[in-house]
Amino acid sequence: MNSEKHHHIKYLLIVFAAGLLGSLPWLFGWLTLSGLGEIDSPAELAKRITPTHFYDSGIHDYYREIPLSLMRSRQPEVLAFGSSRSLDFNQAFFTAPFSCICRSMNSIDEAYVMAQSVLREPAAKKVKLVLFPLDFWWFFRADTKSRGEVDDPAISRLTAVKLLTPFTWWKEDKISLLQLLGVQSIPNAGPVNVSGFNGRTGGSGITPDGSLFYGIRYRPESVEYYREIAEGVAKPANYIMTVERYGPDQKVNPQKIVMLQKTLQLFADKGIHVISFLAPLMPEFYQAITDSPR
Repeated sequence: MNSEKHHHIKYLLIVFAAGLLGSLPWLFGWLTLSGLGEIDSPAELAKRITPTHFYDSGIHDYYREIPLSLMRSRQPEVLAFGSSRSLDFNQAFFTAPFSCICRSMNSIDEAYVMAQSVLREPAAKKVKLVLFPLDFWWFFRADTKSRGEVDDPAISRLTAVKLLTPFTWWKEDKISLLQLLGVQSIPNAGPVNVSGFNGRTGGSGITPDGSLFYGIRYRPESVEYYREIAEGVAKPANYIMTVERYGPDQKVNPQKIVMLQKTLQLFADKGIHVISFLAPLMPEFYQAITDSPR
């Protein structure tokens, strides 16, 4: 009897040890993400964003939820609204309270969904002016893909795949083994304190008004970073032939114009003035598009 009991205990210990070993990758992943501030909700993260502490996630798509959380506390009268094109607007440009709902849409369909979410917020009652830069390629696409509902709990859920993401970073030499195991912390790459993997390693992050602090502009690597951009700009003909959205064979989709009108009407119904504009193309790009054989 004692022998049988001993056998069961030994079996349970083996199963427990195997389970513990099998869970280690997820445990180390959780520890790494926890040290980066990647396990908290968008609302909690927004509370920790200050003039000296920014955030930019490496695993979550928080580009809508965090700006909305910041808007709730800022009670803005002026709002920048759009894709990454809007990120250079910030509070320093305005005397009235400002907030940036930026990098939160990749199409005019997503802009419509985001406008609905913004206008549902009590803080939207104080908004008087919206700056809405448009990306011209929004009006060529036929697809209606969207990120889905804003504040979807699934966005911040720590899935098994997300928990294993630090191992991908290690494999790609973005972090060291000691950093993966939690023995060493991942240092800030920029001149300010930033949490979130993209923020910590890139030195960039969402600021208290929702705009983005571009840490790359303050680092030695910026020389190489902007040199590559300059080379692309110097050869616009090659660029537009490889980037689909710049092709002259694109045609305006009338449905996208209707969606723009619907989006603008949402703001108009609330008595909010909107300044919407297409950012100009460099003359070299415009000429290259015109001359393209596409």
